Amino acid sequence: MRSELGIAPDQGRRYSWGYPACPDQSEHEKVFALLDAESIGMRLSSGYAVEPEQSTVAIVAHHPQAVYFGMSSGFLPKGSAPDQVISVSELLTTISDSEPAEEQDVDVSEPAAS
Repeated sequence: MRSELGIAPDQGRRYSWGYPACPDQSEHEKVFALLDAESIGMRLSSGYAVEPEQSTVAIVAHHPQAVYFGMSSGFLPKGSAPDQVISVSELLTTISDSEPAEEQDVDVSEPAAS
């Protein structure tokens, strides 16, 4: 989507229900009604999960100042993959405010399988 809009790979943010920035998945009902999502074969499970599997409903902001507001700094730590930011957002809120989170080393690797 970013390349189609001609914006930088790290510019913009996607906010999806069920993640820290928009935790209430029942809000999917409003979006489905507004967009008539059922007309294109989408539906909600009893737990508000979007079906078919792998479907995504999101608010996409392409503005250069868009940030994840569930994080202490709102910006991705340097060297992290954008898709991993949700998995480390709780860690980032515990980092001292004395140094900006985007300049600190944060281990965003997946936990080892046991």
